[in-house]
Amino acid sequence: IIGIVILGVAGYARGVAKFTNLAALGALVAVGVILLLVAIIGFIAAIKHHQILLFMSCNNKKCEYCYNVVKEPIALALKAGGGVGLFFSFTFFLAIYVARQFRNLKDPHSNGDSFL
Repeated sequence: IIGIVILGVAGYARGVAKFTNLAALGALVAVGVILLLVAIIGFIAAIKHHQILLFMSCNNKKCEYCYNVVKEPIALALKAGGGVGLFFSFTFFLAIYVARQFRNLKDPHSNGDSFL
């Protein structure tokens, strides 16, 4: 569904000339087509009950599971993502603290007699 929506948005944007950058429009169409292909392959694998269609990589007639190949990059990505998540979580706590400290202060440049 998302692939169809992306393709529809790209077609509509081109049709009403709101999106004139052809490189970005081409990238949008490419992403939509790739999402559609992944969805179709997943649909075929689900119908045939053939999950190996998606989760195996075969090289030189020797099949090995993809997990052995992508184990290290996935671990690295999870560690980096966790670090980024922790960083933004702590900055969120800092923002809560600052907002609590300054929420009831009056603006020194405002008129003190006005209601708002």
